[in-house]
Amino acid sequence: MSRSHLLTLPFLLLSAFANGQGAARFIENRGQWPSTVTHRAELPGATVWCERGAVLIDRYDAPALQQLLHAHSGQDGQDASPRIRHHALRLRFIEANPQPSTQGLGVLPGAYNYLIGADRSRWAGNAHAFRAVEQRELLPGVDLRLRSGDTGFKYDLILAAGADPNTISFAYDGADGLEVLPDRVTIKTSLGDLVETIPLAYQEMNGSRVPINCSYRKVGEAIGFTLGTYDTGLPVIIDPTLSFSTYSGSLANNFGYTATFDSDGFLYSGSSAFGQGYPTTIGAYQVLHAGGDGLFDGTDIALTKYDTTGTFLIWSTYLGGSSDELPHSLIVNGNDELFVYGTTSSPNFPTTTGAFNASFNGGPAVNLTNGLGANYPNGADMIVARLSSDGSQLLASTYLGGSNTDGLNTATGLKFNYADEVRGEVLLDANDNVLIASTTASADMPTTPGSFQTTYGGGSHDGVVLKLDASLTTLIWSTFFGGSLADAAYNVELDENDRLYVAGGTRSADLPVTPGALNTTFQGGTADGFVAELTSDGSGLAASTYYGTASYDQCYFADLDQNGYVYLYGQTQAPGSQLILNAPYNIPGGGQFLAKLDASLSTVLIGTRFGQGDGTPDISPTAFLVDYCDKIYVSGWGSAIQGGTLSTTGLPVTPDGYQLTTDGNDFYLAVFDIDMSALFYATYFGGNISAEHVDGGTSRFDRRGRVYQSVCAGCGGNSDFPIQPDPGAWSPTNNSGFCNNGVFKFDFNFPIVVADFNTTLFCLPTPITFTNTSYGATNYSWAFGDNTFSSATSPTHVYPSPGVYTVTLIASNPATCNQADTISQQVVVLGNGTYAFPDTSVCEGQSVQIGVLPIPSPGITYQWTPTIGLSNPNVPNPIATPAQATVYSLAISNGLCTTTATQLVQVTTLLIDAGSQQNVCGPNATATLVANGFGSAELFQWSSDAAFTDTLNSPLTDSTATVYLAGSGWYYVQPLDNSCGGIDSVYVQVELASPAITGDLLICADQNATLQLNGVEVGSTITWSPDALIDNGQGTLTATVSPSVTTTFNANVQSPAGCTWSGSAIVSVSTVNASEVSATVDQTVVIAGSTVQLQTTPATGVTYAWSPNGVVNNGAIAAPTAVVNATTTFVVVVSDGICTVSDSVTVKIFEFACEEPDIFVPNAFTPNSDGNNDVLYVRGRYITALEFKVFDRWGEKVFETADQALGWDATYKGKPVDPAVFVYWLKVECEGGQTYFKKGNVTVIR
Repeated sequence: MSRSHLLTLPFLLLSAFANGQGAARFIENRGQWPSTVTHRAELPGATVWCERGAVLIDRYDAPALQQLLHAHSGQDGQDASPRIRHHALRLRFIEANPQPSTQGLGVLPGAYNYLIGADRSRWAGNAHAFRAVEQRELLPGVDLRLRSGDTGFKYDLILAAGADPNTISFAYDGADGLEVLPDRVTIKTSLGDLVETIPLAYQEMNGSRVPINCSYRKVGEAIGFTLGTYDTGLPVIIDPTLSFSTYSGSLANNFGYTATFDSDGFLYSGSSAFGQGYPTTIGAYQVLHAGGDGLFDGTDIALTKYDTTGTFLIWSTYLGGSSDELPHSLIVNGNDELFVYGTTSSPNFPTTTGAFNASFNGGPAVNLTNGLGANYPNGADMIVARLSSDGSQLLASTYLGGSNTDGLNTATGLKFNYADEVRGEVLLDANDNVLIASTTASADMPTTPGSFQTTYGGGSHDGVVLKLDASLTTLIWSTFFGGSLADAAYNVELDENDRLYVAGGTRSADLPVTPGALNTTFQGGTADGFVAELTSDGSGLAASTYYGTASYDQCYFADLDQNGYVYLYGQTQAPGSQLILNAPYNIPGGGQFLAKLDASLSTVLIGTRFGQGDGTPDISPTAFLVDYCDKIYVSGWGSAIQGGTLSTTGLPVTPDGYQLTTDGNDFYLAVFDIDMSALFYATYFGGNISAEHVDGGTSRFDRRGRVYQSVCAGCGGNSDFPIQPDPGAWSPTNNSGFCNNGVFKFDFNFPIVVADFNTTLFCLPTPITFTNTSYGATNYSWAFGDNTFSSATSPTHVYPSPGVYTVTLIASNPATCNQADTISQQVVVLGNGTYAFPDTSVCEGQSVQIGVLPIPSPGITYQWTPTIGLSNPNVPNPIATPAQATVYSLAISNGLCTTTATQLVQVTTLLIDAGSQQNVCGPNATATLVANGFGSAELFQWSSDAAFTDTLNSPLTDSTATVYLAGSGWYYVQPLDNSCGGIDSVYVQVELASPAITGDLLICADQNATLQLNGVEVGSTITWSPDALIDNGQGTLTATVSPSVTTTFNANVQSPAGCTWSGSAIVSVSTVNASEVSATVDQTVVIAGSTVQLQTTPATGVTYAWSPNGVVNNGAIAAPTAVVNATTTFVVVVSDGICTVSDSVTVKIFEFACEEPDIFVPNAFTPNSDGNNDVLYVRGRYITALEFKVFDRWGEKVFETADQALGWDATYKGKPVDPAVFVYWLKVECEGGQTYFKKGNVTVIR
């Protein structure tokens, strides 16, 4: 049957039971109550008895009872009556199924024992409590669910698609009267009236949400429902719900950082508290603020577990030392133990016995008081801590770090948003091993041998990814991830094979990437995002890519869908439509991006951007999810805190959003439909005065799409944060006068199937009870791991023997978007007996994790023997490092029975030997490589490189390989059938591998030659011959010779190891002397366009090659001509085939200007017949025409010429002129068409 929520009807005790005392606990009936009762819940002022087809509510006068209790304790109770009034009501469904299938949902910790009277048949033990009770098929197609709601006790009616709501009617037996109106029912009782109201529902139609009105109606003496028009063939969905929202109520200043959840939907918050006054609970681990160095009294981490209704604290504690701490990320395991990742400057931060690093490492001071209010005067270390499920014990705690700053992203270009310093994430694998993704400035940050990157990449920061065991005693592996500039890892996700996907930001152009990745080079800008896939043991990089543009980009989150596709959420400043691909919904210029990549990180399948569209980021990302239906959820905050530019103004919201207006300083929650086809839902969340934000850290969505968010709210002493329930929330006000940690849980209530279950751990032969906690399902298929099956909702099963079984549940509902979900979990069955875990093996000196996955049940104890070689003998899955083969025994007990399991750990000693170094003689050397596996291997691989990219032996069963050697080198061998995968190597030394004589083998008649002996080992004996022709270098690698005719020279060599070689070289001698070769030109300075004559010697018996080729008229003759238009060096190569010599000559261009000083007329001359300066000429070169005239002072022309060679001799009409000043007039034309004109004076001196 396909079901979905049609309507949720708040139960009649809406406000009477909503007084902040917590969620109801539905205790199962194991025979202690009448058989008509399935569960009972105690609420303030009432006891609720769950009956098949009905609910009995026994109300009582709670104030009178309280007064009577005060009187009993000696307080003021004079008027207390010994009689307490009751009024019983039964909510009875008309024509209900008398035997509906009933089960509890959401088992709670602990058990109840009842010893009622002397009748042992009324005694019962191990009765468990649940968060809700569901009756299946109460009416045809209708289920009933009883639960605690946001504001009190509620019931839901869950209708299958196509079910008829007209079949539902009910009565209140025992009521004094009823008033039925369309929007409410008033039930009159002797203890006062109760009012039941009804909300709206909606359906998805053509991508839009269509509300459905719902009202009450009278059905005879009973009550029924009337629905507005709706499509009976489609699911009907409840509106997204603000489950709760509250301040911490701290009296001390209190900033919000991080939040997470557990399997029952409890919210855990992490914040910073600036002094005493943060609310703690009795018995909490640390109830006193430990002090610090930041603002006010400094910061401690403050941790709180809220009830699912947000009305009270389950537990709350400080965590810190004498300096400052900040929380970055939280995660909860199956036993509701909280893991905290953060940073500290406290040398006395609490650590636990056996911690991986119990000592503070320190580093340079980091002052974050301007903004975060924290100060790290002693430097910053990372910390990881694990608290018990009740918050009373520190189960494990350790420092992590080196000698520089660890865990704080202060890198220029990467710290983009306010509080980006405090990012990084903690995650758990199935063994509760702790994964951390963060950043470090410490080159000596602990890494492990064999990890992907054991050395610091450089720059101000590197990313770091590591894994610790759950006890925080063993660093399983640790690796840097970075290049030569700044890098930071922000987020880590696991796939089903425990491979890690890490997202972050980088400024490094040499970040490790893989061939074929989407982007193998840095894309530019101040930063790029990246996403990388690491192998499960941290030893290899399976895939890695940059993601970004030429502008600023960073990836803050990565998530995986059920098909293994990788989704990214980040910020960008790229212009226009960059990063948008195949996405129907997109906002060009949006400051946030979403991307879907294939598993190999080589292809973008879909990319989009959202935001205001102004090209800048709007929000700082805080949480991200891809749900089982591939809808994409994002959370982030936008405010201008600390001078930032983020703002929620203009971000799109949908008409059904919880909050449709913003002051620009709010949270933004959005859901995008499959493959970014549409904006499915979006809302603002925040007050209208304060600038809501997060001071770093991560929050989380669960797989149902519920967001658990931590907020820094109410700053400035305001109390404007949305509150739910109101009244009733834990703290509706900010009590600090500054800021308070606000938290909210927002449930989108989308129709989705999420399979889940838990078990109650009994001893055989008691059946195992499987409590189905799935969400949204209507049908179930169980496989118990022992070849037995069931389709019951919450079956019981008796196992044949103790052991570890894998139980698989398939939950389905055809009316939901994903239709089905599958979960497989380990179930440990206890009984007084022994069984064996599968054997395992480990290489000598290495470690392996043994045992079972942690059992999510309180009160389980573990004891391993022997304890030698174990990281912790009291956990289910220690790290074992045995020196020899060992059988370990594990005793698992729940206090009633003990089961012992054994596990053999074989220690494999690697026995592979490549042999001793070999020395062989060349050239054309060969060597036979021989490996010895000493019986531990039968398959071998020889290779020429340590990465084993080639195979030298065939077949693989042959442990030998014959290799042909061009030179010395290493050769590597590994066994292919030995799980340790060891490697050995051998060096093969080749002497005289490739000797040769090189040098001047062709020389001119007047030259000598230099012969060089190559490829010869140092220390070799060398003899050159003929000895008489060796000028210099006899016995060395270099010999100088001067033969007069062509001669053969020989070299005889003996290497240090006795290898010998003889070689020869012929030196050919020309008849041409190199000194005779010359190049000349008839003019070395010419004007552009002039022709010059080139000449070389010798003039015969050789070849010529003049250059440049395009300038000389014939480059192959001895005397070519050339037209010169620019200064040119002419080179000639003269050769007779043996002697090759070159020479050159340069012709310069005279840079002539048709003006002074290249054209010149003297200003005086002396015509005294002494042969010196007797005649006045126009001086200058390259003149092609001129007009030159001389005038006396009366303007009479005394001389004129057009010939530059004809000058004035200072006569006029044959008679000498008197000494005087004359005027000349000159007009000139020069080569190249230039002209020049001038008037001037010239003096005749006698």
